[in-house]
Order: sequence, then structure tokens, then C-alpha cells
Amino acid sequence: MSAVIDWVAADLARLQAGGIDAVMFGNEGDRPYLLKATPESLAAMATAVGILKRDLKVPFRRQLSVGPRRHRGPSASPPARASTRDPHRRLCL
Repeated sequence: MSAVIDWVAADLARLQAGGIDAVMFGNEGDRPYLLKATPESLAAMATAVGILKRDLKVPFRRQLSVGPRRHRGPSASPPARASTRDPHRRLCL
């Protein structure tokens, strides 16, 4: 996780220096796609965003993509939202 967080922190610094308006944290590069959110994927996202929040100077959102089928269960989002203190959530399925 530390390598991922360091990589994202470097990108975040460059993006903010370039004048971005907001940041969306997501897992779109994950393979294989998950069919449902797992405790591990939620913990990884929450940990990374929680650590990187201190460096944010712009608004942020997070999105955990789960696919390819659609499921509208709310169970995945509240733990990640609470752990990152993000008032908004988006679970893209």
C-alpha cells in the first residue's frame, strides 16, 4: 500500500500544482473487476484517501467501481464514507 500511496501522492501534488479544481479517487484500474465490494477493497480505498486527505487543497470525491453487473446495495459505501469523512459518496456499479 505504501508504494500506491506514494505514487498517488506524487500525482496529486502535480495535479494540484497544475491548477485542477477537484479530485476523484477511484479504482478503475483494478483487475480483475470485483462483482461486489470486499472489506479489503474498501479498507484499501479508505486508507489511501484518509492518508492523502492531508495533502488535498481541492474538493474530493471517491468512487469504488464494482462490475460488470449492477447492484444497488448501500452496504459498501457508509464505511468508506465514514473513514474518510467524505460527505459525498459514489459507488459506481
